[in-house]
Amino acid sequence: MSVVAVWASISLRSNTDQRLRSRVDIAYAGLEERARETFQKLRDDIDRLYPTSTAPFDPATAFQDPGALGQSAKKGVAILRMRSVIEARFHRMLAVCSWIRNGAFTFTALVVAATALYFLSFDLKVLWGIVAGAAVLVFLACVVGVLTFAWLESSIQKAVETSSAGVAP
Repeated sequence: MSVVAVWASISLRSNTDQRLRSRVDIAYAGLEERARETFQKLRDDIDRLYPTSTAPFDPATAFQDPGALGQSAKKGVAILRMRSVIEARFHRMLAVCSWIRNGAFTFTALVVAATALYFLSFDLKVLWGIVAGAAVLVFLACVVGVLTFAWLESSIQKAVETSSAGVAP
């Protein structure tokens, strides 16, 4: 099983880069455009709510509720925040791919070493226990790596969908 993990992890980084590079670039540009559109709409709403004119003061317009403007502002800020983190998360995802690959290699080597110690020199139980324990720790680190990879891919996918579908973040 660990040989399969090693084989799959060898090309994980390059496959991920090829699969997502253009989508991340397009999503970055799309999120920038969505933020611009959102802030333009906010500007239009502000101008409609509080027109700038040289007309005399009108008390009826002085007390209009700006609560509706808050949602547009929050939406624009959320889109800008998503735009600013998408590339960082993509690069972090590529680093996690390397982490998973290195972990798979290390885990396989530790399993082979633990198996060899068990069968060839069982009287070195302490050494076998250390190697087996290290294999378990590396395995757990790989599980954390896979979960991190899944979370980052989900985050990137959400940003891609937001940039192209006009969905609120």
